[in-house]
Amino acid sequence: MPIGVDEIMQCVAGTEHRTDILRTLSEENKDLRDLSDDLDIPRATLRHNLGKLVDTALVETTVGNEYRVTPLGEATLSGLAVFREPLDVATRLNPFLSRIDYDEFDVPLSALKDGETDRIDAGEPVRTQSSGRRRTAVTIGYDVLSADTAVIARFRQARDRSVQRRTLRSTT
Repeated sequence: MPIGVDEIMQCVAGTEHRTDILRTLSEENKDLRDLSDDLDIPRATLRHNLGKLVDTALVETTVGNEYRVTPLGEATLSGLAVFREPLDVATRLNPFLSRIDYDEFDVPLSALKDGETDRIDAGEPVRTQSSGRRRTAVTIGYDVLSADTAVIARFRQARDRSVQRRTLRSTT
């Protein structure tokens, strides 16, 4: 019976050890002892997790009792990398993003990958650091987002539309 995407996701999400194992084995084949030493995982735990990875066809054993990542395992690692970037941006910028109206915001998370958030005290000026690119900042309450100037302009437009809509609702 073929392995499905849900089974692969459940396997990889089961423990952080499994993604560590996949990443390590994608660099080179290793036997149980070397893998245990490299990852600092007890062999019993490693055997259990390798068994799950083998059962889902993400890892296989070689003739010399080494483990290697299968093509399906490589595709899984690639998919995790693609999934990780927007999730990393969203979690890093969540203090700011949680305060915006998503219906009005049309900037993809990938545009914010270099964005930074900060929290300022009342009356404190907003400072942005430039790393050779045009950057500016926008605030919502005491939360500050510093990012590329074009991205911030889109943020401000979304924020202004949201404020206008709330003002219209409160006056009617």
